Amino acid sequence: MMDGMLLKSLREERGLSLEAVGRAIGADRQTVWKWETGRRKISPYYRQKLEEFFEEDMKRRAALKMIGATAVGGAVMTLGGSDLYAIGRLALKGGWTELDRDMKTVENAISSLLPKLTGEALSGSDEAAALAVEACLLRATIAKHALDYRASVYYRGEAVTLSQFTSDSMLRAAALAYKACWLVQGNIRRPQEAINIYKNALHFVGESPSLMYSDILGEMAEAYAMLQDEENAMRCIERSAQTYPKRPELDPAYTYGDYPPSLLWQWYAKVHMHLGNFRQAEEALRKSEQSAPTRRGECENAILRAACAAGTNDLDTFVYNMKIGVRLAQELKSEHRKQLAKDVVASAPDRWLSEKQVQEVKELL
Repeated sequence: MMDGMLLKSLREERGLSLEAVGRAIGADRQTVWKWETGRRKISPYYRQKLEEFFEEDMKRRAALKMIGATAVGGAVMTLGGSDLYAIGRLALKGGWTELDRDMKTVENAISSLLPKLTGEALSGSDEAAALAVEACLLRATIAKHALDYRASVYYRGEAVTLSQFTSDSMLRAAALAYKACWLVQGNIRRPQEAINIYKNALHFVGESPSLMYSDILGEMAEAYAMLQDEENAMRCIERSAQTYPKRPELDPAYTYGDYPPSLLWQWYAKVHMHLGNFRQAEEALRKSEQSAPTRRGECENAILRAACAAGTNDLDTFVYNMKIGVRLAQELKSEHRKQLAKDVVASAPDRWLSEKQVQEVKELL
C-alpha cells in the first residue's frame, strides 16, 4: 500500500519533482512533501490516485519480490538467454531503488540470479557479463550495510573479474571504482593505493563528462584529502562538480553509479573535513540537503554534520544531528551507518563523553 516512504522512493526513481507528482494527481508541492516526510497521512482518495500514477513502478517492485522468492525453489536456474536477461534487468533496476526500503528482498532476488548470470558470462555472453558485474556491485553494497566486510570485498573483487568479460567500459570503470572506494571508506584505509586504482578506472571512461567520470573524481578527491594533499584534492573535487551531468538520471550509469547530486556535495564536505575546514564542510552539507537526498543520503548528511559539530565544538548541534542519523540508520537497517555514527561519537572531544546528552546518543547505538 502506498505510504510516504514508498512515494518518495518511486518519485526519485522516476526523477520527478514534488511539483510534478502534485500536478499529476491534483495536489500541491507542500502536500506531497508532507506525505513523504510523514507529517500528513495520505487520504484514500489520493492514495488511489498515486497508485494509479505509479502502477507500472509498483508492478516492477512486486516482481522483484517474486524473483527473490524463487531462490528457495531454484526456479531461476532453469532460465536462460533473453528470459534471464530480462528478469536480470528488472531485478537490478528495482534493486537499486529498493535499497532504502527492503534490503533483504533485494538481496534474495540478486542472490538467486547471480550464479546463473555468472555462468553465462563465463560462457561468453556479453550481456550476462554486464548484468553479473552490476549484480556484484549491488551485492557488495548490501554486504557493506550489513557490516559483512568479507562479503563486500569478495563481491567487489568478483565485479572486477567479471568486468573483463564485458565490452561496457563504464561498468569496467565502475567495478574498479567500487574496489578503490573500499580502500577509502572501508575497514582498511589505503588512500594511495585507491588513487592508483581510480586512475586506472578513468582510463575506461575517457575525458568526456559523464556520471562515472564525475563520481571517480569525487572519490579520488577524498583519497587525496586523506593524504593531506590539498592541491590535488581540490582540483579533483572542482573537476567532479564541473563534469557532473545536468540530467544525471539520463546517464547509463545512473543506477549502479549510485551518485545523486546530494552525494557530490557530500564529497565536498568529506574533502573539507579531512583538511580540517569544518565551516566549508557544513556549507557543502547544507547544499547536499537542498539537493533532495535519498534516505541513505539524509542519514549520512546528519552523521557528517555531527562530525562537523564535533570539529567546531558545538555540542548541541552534534547531539541533534547524531540522533537524527542514528534514527535513520535504524530505520534503514544499515549497520554500516550505525558504525559510522559510533566512530563519530568515539572521535568526539573527551570532555563531552560524560555529558548526559552524549550518553543518551551512546545508548541509542
